Amino acid sequence: MAKKQQANPASAVIGAYQTQNRARDFGANLKLLDASTQRAQAVTIKNEKEAKVAAKTAEINTWMSKLKSDLPLTGLDKQSQTAMKNWLFGKKQEYAYASSQIANIQDQTSPEYMMYSDQLNEINTAISNLSGQVKGYKKNKLEFADMNEKDMWSAGNDPASNAQAQTIYGLSDSPTPFTISQDGNLGFNIDGNNISFNDYDPPFMKDYKAAKYVTTEANTLFTSHTELSEQKINTIRLGLEQQLADPNSLKSIISNDFTVNGLDFSNIVYDPEDIAGTRKQVIDAIIVGYKDVAKEGVAEYKRKNPGARKENPNPGNVVKNADGTQTYTSPDKTGPLAGDVDSYTDNKQGDYAMRIDQSTDYAINNMKEVTETVKGPDGKDVKQTVKRGIGMPFEIKGIKFTPIYKAMEGKNLNKSLAEYTFVHPANGENVTFNYDQMMQFAKRA
Repeated sequence: MAKKQQANPASAVIGAYQTQNRARDFGANLKLLDASTQRAQAVTIKNEKEAKVAAKTAEINTWMSKLKSDLPLTGLDKQSQTAMKNWLFGKKQEYAYASSQIANIQDQTSPEYMMYSDQLNEINTAISNLSGQVKGYKKNKLEFADMNEKDMWSAGNDPASNAQAQTIYGLSDSPTPFTISQDGNLGFNIDGNNISFNDYDPPFMKDYKAAKYVTTEANTLFTSHTELSEQKINTIRLGLEQQLADPNSLKSIISNDFTVNGLDFSNIVYDPEDIAGTRKQVIDAIIVGYKDVAKEGVAEYKRKNPGARKENPNPGNVVKNADGTQTYTSPDKTGPLAGDVDSYTDNKQGDYAMRIDQSTDYAINNMKEVTETVKGPDGKDVKQTVKRGIGMPFEIKGIKFTPIYKAMEGKNLNKSLAEYTFVHPANGENVTFNYDQMMQFAKRA
């Protein structure tokens, strides 16, 4: 019986060594890349990665370049500038994040792409919105300071309104309490209440336009040397209601804005619950004053022209008759009626005569100096300054007439000197009627 051979522990190690060497030998037989080729491939891979990074960076930069990041901060106090810079910094971070995300999305129709695209547009819109409002705010601030220096703000303002404007425009020791919404709307925190810049109403100015209207009408009535008729009063009332339609105009007129100009309504108090009632009080008071002024004008004329018969610019009176017609009568029997006729008892003729008279009076009472070119004795153009008034256009039988009155040196104002221009309906030529021709045309109409 053969003797059993014992295992040699070293044989396993030797076998493993041999096996390992055989593996190495097998690998050595492979056709491996040489060192220069390996380096070239590594460089290619590196370059491809860097190109992708550069492309992605460029794509992100393209999005970032669309960011409207400018704000007009000059002229604002430091605290306001800091608040706006912080807001803008936050918007830039939001924009940068959205840009990096959208750059990784190839499908421009995907919901994710659309979401980030909307975010980018909203951020840009918010910044543009704030920029525009800051520019408007700075412009309003300069105007407010300028008007304040010129004392143009009406005394009819609520004192709290002026104090609020002082705070909002930063014209005090305290910084402007700016607030900025997510969508870039500018606001002001006043006593815990946020006031939007877009909705803010600054104090209103003195209404010089309305005041001039009231005083000019008074001067016209005085120089007309005619007492007021009911018809004229109704016309005046309509004009005053139009001028004082704005509550702020009403507040300005009844304040002491124009007391030195003779407009004293210190006995009238503005009632915000009954604006129409306040307006009526003011207009009634003005008309009472107008009546007195007109009477003074008549008295003045009589003192300076004893026994004189003047050309009356009053538009006359219209009386409706029982048969449906109306009678137009010139107050002093010398109005717009030609010849010895003192009145028309005819609906159309009375209406036409009144229109002619009213429009001509308007031209006479609203004359202005104008420069016109005429031919001199030598045939050359010569410029001369004259007083000329243009009346309110009126229509008769579909033809539009425009009264033109030119003041003649050395002659008194007289309606008979007026001219009426119109376009001839048959040949399209410009035609001029004198006063008598205009009246004859009105009679035949």
